[in-house]
Parts: sequence; C-alpha cells; structure tokens
Amino acid sequence: MEGKNGFGLITAHVGILELEYKLNDLHSIRTEFQHLLTNQDKGSWGMALIEYSISPHWAFTVFDEYNYGNEDSDHQYHYYNASFAYTKNANRFSLGYVRQRAGLLCVGGVCRVVPASNGVSLSITSRF
Repeated sequence: MEGKNGFGLITAHVGILELEYKLNDLHSIRTEFQHLLTNQDKGSWGMALIEYSISPHWAFTVFDEYNYGNEDSDHQYHYYNASFAYTKNANRFSLGYVRQRAGLLCVGGVCRVVPASNGVSLSITSRF
C-alpha cells in the first residue's frame, strides 16, 4: 500500500464486526472488532473499540490495537487510545490520549504516512 519496492504482496484475511445499540433517542453504544490474519510482515493484529455517544454533541471512545501475531514477542505491542469529542454545528473538537504506530493511516478513504507517537492529541475538524 505504501508503494515501496522489494516488499512483495502481503496476503491477509480481514474480518470486521460493528454493532450499535441505541439505548434511547439520545444515547447509544457502538462496538467494533477488527482482525487481520497474516503470517507476513509483522504478523496478525486485533482491534477492539467501544464508543458511547450522547447525541447530538458528545462521544467517548476507547480502543486497543494489538499486534499479537508478531514473531518477536518483545514487539507484540498494544496501541491504546482514549478520547472524547464534542460536535457543534459543522465543527468537531476531540481530545485524547493516543499511542500511534508508525505507518500508513487511512481515515474516511484518505491515507497518509504517520510517525510513531505517544501522548495527547487535539483535533479540530470543520466542514464547509
């Protein structure tokens, strides 16, 4: 995906399960589970997410990505994320703790290369 020469193709099986339960008109809980199964590169990954939303403004999210399939057990890392977001009109403000792995990050069909990081993240998104 990064377009680098000399790495070949990675064969993987990916499964994703997303469930949402609406508690009432304003409150909902969403869960997401992802699994990438491969013997190549850094091995298999698992991800679990839970999000609690209070419409129309608040969202609270925690998730963990875990590289359990890495052959080197010293490099089987957890990548934790805990954040909350507030949405007002066309603006979304998000604050959280993030442990980000280096590599290609794709969100909403837009992909970019990101460095590894660990710390507080502030995001402001505006639609126009």
